[in-house]
Amino acid sequence: HGREEIVVNGTVATAIPHLPFSSLGDFGPGLVNKLSVTTVDAPILQHMNIIDTPGVLAGEKQGIMRGYSFAKVARWFAQRSDIILVFFDCSKTDVSDELKGIIQQLQDFHIRVRCILNKVDMLSSKELVRVYGALMRSIGRIITNAEVTRVYWASNNSDSTLEDANDSHFINSSLREDQEALD
Repeated sequence: HGREEIVVNGTVATAIPHLPFSSLGDFGPGLVNKLSVTTVDAPILQHMNIIDTPGVLAGEKQGIMRGYSFAKVARWFAQRSDIILVFFDCSKTDVSDELKGIIQQLQDFHIRVRCILNKVDMLSSKELVRVYGALMRSIGRIITNAEVTRVYWASNNSDSTLEDANDSHFINSSLREDQEALD
């Protein structure tokens, strides 16, 4: 939160003592040069910070293009987070090596992780069952918790007929239930 919108590059953000980013410099210039911090005058941000990470890469791009360990950076942020949202596109339920590494780094924080299957409004009910099953199979091979991982559904369409089919999986109602349980 800030009184005005300001964008600060990673080199500056990691050097400002009152910001919590100084130790991100340990990950090297590959991360610091891509990092930016923005302040916005939005009342909700008085109570939270939002971290948006880049998408997960597949194949050789993950090691060559990043210049830092994305999984280790994700763990750094996870250690400081109250909730971690991991989005899966409904058209891409396979788990790349990089995403597998990130999920493994988040295992210690599994209570904070929420997996979200995004864009379900683009699917028919039959396709949703298939995609949901494929995603559960993919993440079930990685997540070693005793409990089955709950996957929330997110839709860009508020008129989605899928929401009526199983309201408890939709992100709005499910996260509201989680918050009520914490209160």
